[in-house]
Amino acid sequence: MSVRLVKRLLQQTSELDANSRQENEREKSRASHRSKRKHAKQAPVPVDEKEVVRHQVESLLFLDRKVSSKNSKKMATSARLRENQSKQRHIEKSTAKKVLGNTRSASSALITKPVPTFNKKKYNKQKEEKRLAQIAKLLKKNSAKK
Repeated sequence: MSVRLVKRLLQQTSELDANSRQENEREKSRASHRSKRKHAKQAPVPVDEKEVVRHQVESLLFLDRKVSSKNSKKMATSARLRENQSKQRHIEKSTAKKVLGNTRSASSALITKPVPTFNKKKYNKQKEEKRLAQIAKLLKKNSAKK
């Protein structure tokens, strides 16, 4: 291609680009103008005091819902993270590091969980509570039948 043709093509493309940029700017300004008009139309001016109060209450409720949903989500995720971290710490503490060997220090390093012993008083108390719960349930059925 000759230099003249190349210059002519470049000039035409730059003119097309300039025209398209101007059209895009016009469309953006029109769109923003339309959106401003829509917002102005959507918010009618309240006439009497009841409508003013109702409008204020609705706007406050809307904002409250938005803020509370964000806060509740944040609080739920942070609580879940804290719970997972505490579970991990508990697992790490409960697992004993086992050391192979037959020395006194190795055997004392093994951490064993304490095993609860049988307690007669506690067992009798639980047994009595179960019996009383059954009696209460039967009395409730009998009173419902009458």
